[in-house]
Amino acid sequence: MRSGSMNWSHDPMQKILVIGGGKGGKALIELFQSYDDVRVVAVVDTREDAPGMLLARQLDIPTARSYARILKDNEPDIIVNVTGDAAVSKAVKQLVSDDVEILEGFSARLLWGLTERERQIRAHAEEAKSRIEKSHLAAINIIKTSHLKDAIKMTLSEAMNLTSSPAGSIALYDHDSREMQLFVSKGFSQKFRKADKWRLRPGGITEYIIRSDEPVAIEDIDEHPSFNNPVLKQEGVRSLVAAPLLSNGRIIGILYVDDFKARAYSGELLGLLGILARESACLLEKFRLLEELKTKNAELKKFSDQLERMVADQTAELKKLSTTIEHSLNIIIIMDGEGRIEYVNPMFETVSGYTIEEVRGLTLSIISPEFTLTGAYKKMLREIQKGNTWRGETKNRNKSGGDYWTNTVVSPIKNEAGEITHYFSVQEDITEKKKAAKQAQYLSTHDETTGLFNRPQFMELVNLWLANAVNNDEAGALMIIDMDDFMLINDTYGHNAGDEFIQQVARAIEESLRKLDALRNDACCRCSAIARLSADEFAIITPAGGGEEALEIAEAIRAAITECRIPGHPCDITETASIGIALYPEHGVITTELLTKADTALYRAKELGKDRSYVFSPENGDEKVFHSRRLWKERIVRALEEDRFEPWFQPMLNLKTNEIDHYEALARMRDEDGGIISPGAFIEAAERYKLIDLIDRDISQKVMRFQAELQRSGRHEHFSMNLSGKNIGNEKLLSALIESIEKSGADPRYLTFELTETAAVKDLDKASRFIGPLKNLGCKISLDDFGVGFTSFLYLSELQVDIIKIDGYFIKKLAESPRDRLFVKAITDVAKGMGIVTVAEFVNGGETLEMLRELGVDYAQGFMIGKPSPDLSG
Repeated sequence: MRSGSMNWSHDPMQKILVIGGGKGGKALIELFQSYDDVRVVAVVDTREDAPGMLLARQLDIPTARSYARILKDNEPDIIVNVTGDAAVSKAVKQLVSDDVEILEGFSARLLWGLTERERQIRAHAEEAKSRIEKSHLAAINIIKTSHLKDAIKMTLSEAMNLTSSPAGSIALYDHDSREMQLFVSKGFSQKFRKADKWRLRPGGITEYIIRSDEPVAIEDIDEHPSFNNPVLKQEGVRSLVAAPLLSNGRIIGILYVDDFKARAYSGELLGLLGILARESACLLEKFRLLEELKTKNAELKKFSDQLERMVADQTAELKKLSTTIEHSLNIIIIMDGEGRIEYVNPMFETVSGYTIEEVRGLTLSIISPEFTLTGAYKKMLREIQKGNTWRGETKNRNKSGGDYWTNTVVSPIKNEAGEITHYFSVQEDITEKKKAAKQAQYLSTHDETTGLFNRPQFMELVNLWLANAVNNDEAGALMIIDMDDFMLINDTYGHNAGDEFIQQVARAIEESLRKLDALRNDACCRCSAIARLSADEFAIITPAGGGEEALEIAEAIRAAITECRIPGHPCDITETASIGIALYPEHGVITTELLTKADTALYRAKELGKDRSYVFSPENGDEKVFHSRRLWKERIVRALEEDRFEPWFQPMLNLKTNEIDHYEALARMRDEDGGIISPGAFIEAAERYKLIDLIDRDISQKVMRFQAELQRSGRHEHFSMNLSGKNIGNEKLLSALIESIEKSGADPRYLTFELTETAAVKDLDKASRFIGPLKNLGCKISLDDFGVGFTSFLYLSELQVDIIKIDGYFIKKLAESPRDRLFVKAITDVAKGMGIVTVAEFVNGGETLEMLRELGVDYAQGFMIGKPSPDLSG
């Protein structure tokens, strides 16, 4: 209930007081709200929650519980009593003057008033109808004119007549420049007509019309807060109406009618002007198009022909699209707006096993029963129902009950009204990719050939094992197992046989450890772990009470290994193993120390003749060996840090030209005093401690820079660089080599990378992947020590080899050995047939040199030709 007095004086509208806030009072309030000259000034009811009282408060109409208070200061024109209580009307009469009308219920006076208003409304409607008919006639007259400007002038004249306005104009709107261009005007000065172009002013009347597509009337521009057009004010304009000219929902201009005095414009007049503007704009646009069609009749035929071709092309495109969907390698599903399947392509049938007849009318739950129960499915529904595209992975089930995974995209299809009518789903079958990813995850911790843990995972397991051993006061042994002559198996029987043999060895070691673990309790720290460290090297961590127990375990493992046989070959051929043992905590308490000492013990076992187990023993001088090996690691690291590795160059003689045009770059290390250390002293330690890639990278970079310098001075020398077999497959090194070639400016056509034959053949796939990018740059590939390994010309083609270096074993006694000459001749002849260059190593005599020429060998290398030198003096 509002408080305070209510002053209704000076209000020209009929003021009505409603007594009774029930349903009748509510109905009256709603009725009176539709009239412009009637206002309900208050509603009275003792019930605050009566419907009429609630509506009054919503409409901001004062309410009261007593009519006496309302009538004390002000009198309404009419009081309507809808309570049905005559006593109320009688009491009210005592409080108001005689000229206040008091109506009870639906009185005759009220009905007459409503009927009279209805008559007035009909009269207004007839008048509006007449004006609309006139507008239609004007539009017809406009279209009959023969010129566009005449049509627009007629539009303006009709608008001015309709509104009794002395002036007006029509301006066209340019959407690109957002400018208005005056086209015609009447009743204005020459100065006005010259100001024929203007830009939209933010917040201005014209900008509002273009934004809203609605007509605007200003009864007095002097009183209007946002009107600021000095040109119109100078012309004396006081009031105006502006209506948009719309064609196909797009504004093409604005119709203005102006008056030089302030005046009011009725809603009906404003509406009629809007109708005239819209219809005239439409007719004008049609007229303009007809004019264009008359002048471009020849183009119409051309356009028609083009259209026919476009239709034909689109038909072909649709056919192509249909064919594409039918033959797509992806699954295509089309669903209706309710998510029911309407179409699936053949790939869906292939992957899921369901036919279109089996799934038509069903939802995705038929193939994705688990997914449709997840929150991700609900999120997908929310997205696509909002009109967005959803992407994600889904797990599906085929007709046979098997699972398959898809990368799924679901997009809504909308009609012209923007309503979603269908959903289009494209699914890529990623089942194999998921399996591959799972396999890749597995291979990140396991060896592919044996299924054992790999080195990084083994290191983590040993760390965990040692932590548990500390907590449980346990002792153990770390062992490294190395096959004594595994390379011979590979070279003699092939890599497939070698892999199968290694698998047997892995199973034999596992079985031995399983039997040992079964005798112990199941505490975590008392379980053994096994890993494959390299091609023929294994490592285990196992509980052991001391050296004797560790030796017993090692000997049991060695005995099991001797039972392994080479597949498909005589059973009396066996392979032996050497085992190095380090004890925890006696020899170390951290993983790296135990591994290094076990490796030292393995080194000792090999020195003592192989085929044995050996426990690290400081008493036998193993500590010195251990520290010596570790010292070499530290020396190599320091030499790398202090840039003490350098390439030395040994020349190769071209046996056809008798000139030196090729050099092999050999790694040398300077000691702390500047002395030269040959690679035989540090290569084994560098490979063991995984520093060899840094050495190969360092030497190669220096050779490339040197070659680039020579090239800039006009010399084109060919250099070969050695890469350790341990680095084949090293992606980081490969990337570094490629980057160095590009940065140094070296010419890759004059660079050769040498690999040993045994290292390259060990894993042809890995070697091919490593060699390929270097070959693509233009580099050459050379196989060193050719003839001592599993010699086969088949893999020379697979590896895209350019050069083979015949091992010195066959060259040293070439003059005395017919068999060696025959072997070298065979290699040379086949190499020539394959376009491969041959190089003979360890050439130390003139007779040998001449014999090599006769055999057709291309290059000779050896101390006779030249010793390694830090420069090219040889």
